[in-house]
Amino acid sequence: MNVTFKTAEKADLSNITATYNAAVKSGGITADTHLQTIEERLQWFEVHLQSQSPVWTITQNESYCGWMSLSVFYGRPAYQGCKEISLYLNSNAQGLGIGKLALKHAIEYSKTHNIHTLLAFIFKRNQSSRALFTQMHFIQWGLLPKIAVFEDYAEDLELYGLKL
Repeated sequence: MNVTFKTAEKADLSNITATYNAAVKSGGITADTHLQTIEERLQWFEVHLQSQSPVWTITQNESYCGWMSLSVFYGRPAYQGCKEISLYLNSNAQGLGIGKLALKHAIEYSKTHNIHTLLAFIFKRNQSSRALFTQMHFIQWGLLPKIAVFEDYAEDLELYGLKL
């Protein structure tokens, strides 16, 4: 399996948006309650560019299969070495070990870019993400009970952290 990570470009926003919207549709993965437009994702992407926070596309055997990003956490100077990690894979790329490779890539990047802590915010019902991050030595550092309120239920949000 040949998996590669490439710094995302604006031309990748169509794929990134489609992957993200699939997660919105499936529920329990993201707190967004409506599908995102490419224009909305462009605003998100530009924030990443301005803050020098990476967004990568992920390919398997030269075919796009998902994306990953590191985002500014909380925006205060003392948290500069802390980043929130997001990882979204297309459904046909899940369960193949690509997520582990992606997290390894983010960890190695972080070690060489003055990042000392990675944080992941994962809904309690998202068993596969919780298992993946736990396998990669992230530890549950917190629980925000029923903090995300959707149309027909409230969801717990778990905070996972990894000190590098």
